[in-house]
Amino acid sequence: WLSVCMYEQVAKSVDSKTKMPTLDLDKAAEIVRGFARGWQRRVEDIDRVVKAHFKPQQNEVNYKASEILKQILIQLVLYYQRLQDVIKKCYRRPPTFMKELVPIPTIMHEIKKYK
Repeated sequence: WLSVCMYEQVAKSVDSKTKMPTLDLDKAAEIVRGFARGWQRRVEDIDRVVKAHFKPQQNEVNYKASEILKQILIQLVLYYQRLQDVIKKCYRRPPTFMKELVPIPTIMHEIKKYK
C-alpha cells in the first residue's frame, strides 16, 4: 500500500494537524484500482492460508482459526479505511479515482461470509 515512510509522515501530520505530505496521485490511483480488482481474491487467499495451518477436525482449533481470520480481515478493513482517509486529507478536491473505491460496507458484507 503506502510506503512505511509515507504512512508515518501522514500519521504524524494527522496527529499534529500540520501540513500533509504530498501523495503521488498516479500511485494512489494505482493502489485503489489494484485493490478494487483483486480484493475478493485476496480475501479468499487469506482464508485458504489460515485454514491450511489448522486441522479441520478439532472444534477449538477451528474456533482459533476463525478468530485469526477475523482479526486479519478486520485489520485489512482498517488499513483500507486509513488509505481512504489519507487520500481525502491529501487532496482538497477528491481525485476522480475516488469513485473506484470499494465501499467499506461491501467489504464487510464479504468478510461475513468467512465466519
